Amino acid sequence: MTHRPGLAVRDGKGQLGRINVNKTGTNMPRELVRRQDKEAEPFLRASIDWYPEASGLLARVKGGDTDAASEAVPTFPNAARGRFVGWCYALGIPKPALRAALSKAWDHDHAHVFRAAGTLARLGRWFRHAEFDVSHLPDPVTVWRGTSHLSWFQAASGVSWTTKREVACWFAMWRPGPDPLVLRRTVPRRHVLYWSDDHQESEVVITEAHHTKTDGTVEDWRAVAERVQADRNVRLIASLAASRSGAVSPPASSA
Repeated sequence: MTHRPGLAVRDGKGQLGRINVNKTGTNMPRELVRRQDKEAEPFLRASIDWYPEASGLLARVKGGDTDAASEAVPTFPNAARGRFVGWCYALGIPKPALRAALSKAWDHDHAHVFRAAGTLARLGRWFRHAEFDVSHLPDPVTVWRGTSHLSWFQAASGVSWTTKREVACWFAMWRPGPDPLVLRRTVPRRHVLYWSDDHQESEVVITEAHHTKTDGTVEDWRAVAERVQADRNVRLIASLAASRSGAVSPPASSA
């Protein structure tokens, strides 16, 4: 595999740094990696040998069954779900089925999907090949990322961002610890490879590096995060009350 060089980003003070897009990668040629993914089926079968219909389920996935691709993900141990996505990609299953497998695995186990991909370049190929619909987003689109316990450059190299600043503020503050941070960047829509609002977080995946700035102060992030948490608490209480009474819970807010 030909590795792309580290990408340059600029921090909030104007300092340049490098992001190594292949820092977790392998030097194996791309075709060898893909062949290994294709040959992962025995491993995948062994991972779900407890499941009575394991063979039939994987056969349906190989046949391009979108429902089977989605159904299969939670049957695997967490650590195997990324391998499953790599297998689906290597087999060249239809894009709707790949989208089902990748979105379900990413939503529940993004760290394992990232680890299975091995490099940002390869992860990007999976997402680009799946062709998730992001046409509803503006072009260009401004996104934010909230982190803690990370350096500025570690935070900037992450692939998970959000189109909602308040969500980024919440992520920066929800886990008490050092170095809370909210970053902002504006990117061409074509660089957004995935969008999901399944958790009302408006998550996007971006594997390209872009000009990035710190957005706001710790005091500002804390105030926004507290408002978001208060709203989540209200919705949680309403949802619990609705489940007890059998009523329909109120719709989630934009936060």
